[in-house]
Amino acid sequence: MHENELADQLAKAGLIFLGWPDDSLPRVPGSVARYAVSCGNESDRTDVNLNYSDTRWKEGANSAWFELSVSAGLFGQDQEFLVAITLEPEMYPVPIRWAWVRLAVSWDIAGEGAAGPLGGGRHLPEFVMLSLDGEVIVRGTVWQDGIGFLAVRNPGQSPVLRQQAESVMTWHRSRPEERLAARRWLDAGAA
Repeated sequence: MHENELADQLAKAGLIFLGWPDDSLPRVPGSVARYAVSCGNESDRTDVNLNYSDTRWKEGANSAWFELSVSAGLFGQDQEFLVAITLEPEMYPVPIRWAWVRLAVSWDIAGEGAAGPLGGGRHLPEFVMLSLDGEVIVRGTVWQDGIGFLAVRNPGQSPVLRQQAESVMTWHRSRPEERLAARRWLDAGAA
C-alpha cells in the first residue's frame, strides 16, 4: 500500500498519518499485539463491550473507544499513537507494520472509519493500536453478540504476548524482520 493511499484511508477514520515510526526501537510487533484479545486479568486488561441488542450500540461505539483509550493511556502528546497496518493482505503471513498517527479534530474510528484499514466494514472495528511508549495496547474487535474494545497495559509483562512473540521467533514462516522485532521486544523486557 502506498503512503498516499494509506493516508487517505486513515483520514476517513479521522487519523492523520504522520509516517512510519523507527522500526529499530523495541516495541511489541503488531502481529503479536493483536493477540491482546487472548490476554486475561493477569495482563491488566480492561474491556468495554457494546451488545447488538442495545439499539444505541452504534452511537456509543466511538465514545466507548475514546474513553477507554484515554483512561488506559493510549494517547501521547497531541493525541498521537500507533496503529497496526496490514501492508499486503494477500500475503501469508500477512506483513503488519506500525503507522504513526494523530487523532484529528473530527473522527469516526468505529463507524465509517472501520470500513478501511481499521476494520472489516462499517461498524465492524478490527484494529490494534499502541501507545508511543509501547505501554498500552488498545484493540477493537467484533464478537458474536456485539463489538468490543479492550486495553492491555504493560504488554511486556503479559505471559500471553511474550509467548506469542516467542512463537514468532521460532515459526518457520515468520519473516526475518518480524523475528528481529519480536527478539528486540523480548530482550528489552528482560533487561
